Amino acid sequence: MQSHDKNILVLYKDLGKFYKAYENDAIILNYLIDYKIIKNRVGFPDTALEKVIKVLENEHISYQVLSYSKNPIYKDYRRNNRYLEIYNKAILNYEVDSKIDMIFNKIQNMNVDDKSIIISKLEGIIN
Repeated sequence: MQSHDKNILVLYKDLGKFYKAYENDAIILNYLIDYKIIKNRVGFPDTALEKVIKVLENEHISYQVLSYSKNPIYKDYRRNNRYLEIYNKAILNYEVDSKIDMIFNKIQNMNVDDKSIIISKLEGIIN
């Protein structure tokens, strides 16, 4: 889905009331605003657009808002666009969170004795 300029975060709105961002853009929004990524995308209601734009502008991330029924909105920071810098932080954060989720799910599926062993080992590391 992400065929646009890789240094511009693109928000899409179709006929519904939600905006969506895909792939790398979704990872950035997950990092900055904590939107949950589902099937390589994030979504948020149109009432949150102003908040999202404010965050992108505060971070100096170039963006484009595409809507089926409205003219596009575009902000380009050119030389001081931080898209790649923020993406690099966001992807690291996303990968770590994904590994933690995977470990948590594995622990949940263990029997009580194995869970106790894992907890004891973790407590030894943390303390």
